[in-house]
Amino acid sequence: MDCTHCGAPVRDDGAFCSHCGSRLPRPESPAPAHLAATATERFERARSHPEFQAACNHVPVVPVANEFARPLLLIAVAIGFSAFFRSMPGPPEAALINAFVTGIVLVMIGASVVMLVRAQSFRAAPIVHDIMVVIDERVAVSGGDDRRTRTTYFATLQDQDGLRSEHRCEGWLAGRIAAGDIGVAFLKGDRLVDFVRIEV
Repeated sequence: MDCTHCGAPVRDDGAFCSHCGSRLPRPESPAPAHLAATATERFERARSHPEFQAACNHVPVVPVANEFARPLLLIAVAIGFSAFFRSMPGPPEAALINAFVTGIVLVMIGASVVMLVRAQSFRAAPIVHDIMVVIDERVAVSGGDDRRTRTTYFATLQDQDGLRSEHRCEGWLAGRIAAGDIGVAFLKGDRLVDFVRIEV
């Protein structure tokens, strides 16, 4: 760039002209992308969009039964595990082994009960919807090495009042949304169960 005072060529990253010492004008930084994505006018355009009412009337399909499958399976495994060891002829220290096995079974059943309570809470939670903007997405990977890897997906949403919240969602939904999308978000408990994008 050239100095606006003396016209000499200067470096783009300098604050002052190296020839005359005048302060160089700096270009205005563009507004962050999320500010444009969450502008009030964008929410108003989405609410007045012809597809808004149809998006609100959408009924998400939530496979609630899947939430109960894992804890019930864990209970079945715990009972089978206990029955298997109790049916085997034991050595002299069988009482100690039985106590150890009983402890493991109780831990498994306790974990199952906690999972069942959470599943019931999720099943009972109503589905609410509101127009929101997708701010960000992230994944959390657990397991690995000798254990099965599990990936959990999260989406950060913002409503028109500027309130942000992070919600767990399924992988298929995480792949369908992107930062900057605006639309009707369907929330059940602490989860994002569906999102209908509105093109504005």
